[in-house]
Amino acid sequence: LEDCGLGLLYTIMLATSGPQIGSVLKICAEETKRGAVLFHCAKGKDRTGVVAMLLEAGYLGLEDNDIILNYAASGALLGGEDAKSPDTRKESDATTTTIDWSRFRGSPEVAMEETLQWINSVYGSIEKYLDSIGVDCACRNAVKD
Repeated sequence: LEDCGLGLLYTIMLATSGPQIGSVLKICAEETKRGAVLFHCAKGKDRTGVVAMLLEAGYLGLEDNDIILNYAASGALLGGEDAKSPDTRKESDATTTTIDWSRFRGSPEVAMEETLQWINSVYGSIEKYLDSIGVDCACRNAVKD
């Protein structure tokens, strides 16, 4: 996981947490009827970044490049350790059982590029991924109305 970084982490999240991600997206869509929706997680760039990407692409129709730039801005906005780039220079130590979290710092564009590429290669589009997790066109269009 460390060697492949955030892109792999995000694809694992998407591949293994479809029902949970679908629930979050449906709640966001439902709550927009009452006004603006705020969603977040502990740091605000990983789980939040994946949910934001799905909302931006599947609900709002943003282009990949805009999604990537929005994601990349999040690390600097969070500050601290997350403003730094991932430390990819380190060699992985196969003998340790702990994760070197410094390899997951920041929000580099390549992480979201890899995530979007994975969705397109496996599902064909964001919309088809959303369909596969039970977030249908009617749900997505409700946000646009």
